[in-house]
Amino acid sequence: MGKRLTKLRGKLHSERLARLQARLHAKREDYRLELKRQTVHAVGVLVVIALLMFEETIALKLLAIFTGLILVANWYLSRREFRATYFHKLMHDLGLPSHQAESKQIETDAKGFEETVIWGVLRNFVRQRDKEPLIATFWSLFSALLAAAIFGFKFAILGLLVLSIGDAFSTIIGKKWGRIKIFWCKDRSYVGFVAFAVSTLLAAIIFLRYFPQFAVFSTPTLVAVMALSGALIETIPAVDDNSTIPFGVALILWLIVTFF
Repeated sequence: MGKRLTKLRGKLHSERLARLQARLHAKREDYRLELKRQTVHAVGVLVVIALLMFEETIALKLLAIFTGLILVANWYLSRREFRATYFHKLMHDLGLPSHQAESKQIETDAKGFEETVIWGVLRNFVRQRDKEPLIATFWSLFSALLAAAIFGFKFAILGLLVLSIGDAFSTIIGKKWGRIKIFWCKDRSYVGFVAFAVSTLLAAIIFLRYFPQFAVFSTPTLVAVMALSGALIETIPAVDDNSTIPFGVALILWLIVTFF
């Protein structure tokens, strides 16, 4: 009886240990994916630099075109399940049951381009479980475009810069070391908040050093406002910070310029 009980305990311990290891592995893989995603997110600053190479009117048109293309790409990728259902129905209507080898080959060929070319590139940078994998990118660009239309190009660029740098660093550092959550927003940590503010502050200083024409007011005050406003907007509960940060930062800067 004792040996049997010991053996059972050992088995339960092994199963518990295996589940724990599986959870840790999944967590590490999720963090690696998040690191890749946020690295690409930070590269969004290249979009800002690219826009600065053009005259303001042309840059706004390019931003609008790129935003539209991202929306179309998101629509295409978010309809994968619909296309699969439609394909099976088409096979059935053509008298090619899905279990037939010919049908399987046709299905494989039809999916080949999407899976190897499109998802082959994107699977390392987006969550495939997301129903709309590019919607966050669309909202960030649309937010900047709206800010440009209302407040002006300079304010939109500064807002987009804050999102590109601050959000990436706050996510990477916050997920790794952010144990204590902000009391009004349980999805964000104090470590992530500080990482957002500090990274934005440094990025803004470097950016304004090379592009001083974007200093809409005193540079020390400007970089401080950008860092703190962006970090605070990110902690607003139940909103998508990709849509609120570019517009929100642009709004705050515009209000300061207008009324102070």
